[in-house]
Amino acid sequence: MDFGLSDEQQEIKSTAREFVGARFKPEKVRELAESGNPYDQAIWEEMCALGWPGIAIAEEHGGQGLGVVELAILQEELGCACAPTPLLANAYAGAVVESAGSDAQRARWLSGIASGEARGAAQLTYPDSIVGAAEGAVVLVMAKGDGARLVDPAEAELERLDLTAIGPEIEHAPLFPNRTNTSFWTALAPDAIRARIFERGAGETLSSGTGACGAAVAHVLRGGDSRCTVHLDGGDLEVDVDESLHVDLTGWAVPIFSGELIPKDETPAQVPPPDR
Repeated sequence: MDFGLSDEQQEIKSTAREFVGARFKPEKVRELAESGNPYDQAIWEEMCALGWPGIAIAEEHGGQGLGVVELAILQEELGCACAPTPLLANAYAGAVVESAGSDAQRARWLSGIASGEARGAAQLTYPDSIVGAAEGAVVLVMAKGDGARLVDPAEAELERLDLTAIGPEIEHAPLFPNRTNTSFWTALAPDAIRARIFERGAGETLSSGTGACGAAVAHVLRGGDSRCTVHLDGGDLEVDVDESLHVDLTGWAVPIFSGELIPKDETPAQVPPPDR
């Protein structure tokens, strides 16, 4: 087994060593360390022209589609010269967005990170401090089951709500003798909100037309725009609310499950599992 670098990797290493040696001489590194701004924007733009910020980001998102080995080669050469650049922080942010982001978030952020036009960084915090520690952040990483997802800071407090605990209390409150559905929402923009829906007898659901409409009406009554996009776990819905509070809902209805009811005394036929 050959653990050596490929010809392409050797070329990356050679180019990086030449680049770093010419631009990060000890006196330059000292100058940057003592300045108020540790990064040289002109040098960063040269690195961007070489495509280094996107070296480990997939081509479909504007990167070179290589990998962490190539990124490590670059970082090793930069590290040998103690060269201060935002390359590693930017690459870290790109990896987080590419791994945990939604399709919309990848489309929104990755091309800028890959080109270097948008600088990214990531910070690890304790769960109890993630909202407060994220001032100025563009996106946050939040746990979702055994994985993670990215959210805008405005969504963070909403995402932390434990609907399994607070939903039933509202559903069964004396104020609602027939029980009630509840929409939890937060504004993302004048024309966009994020909502989570707790439905009576069902718990939290991926989507709800009436829940989305209720959240949109509340948003509009607080000065939000109509038409309003409601972002839900199951997809996005568009809600128009007129001055009389008449509501028009637009969106896709997509089946996610099907089943068959059988008499209690019958045994269901053995059906092979579907191909995955």
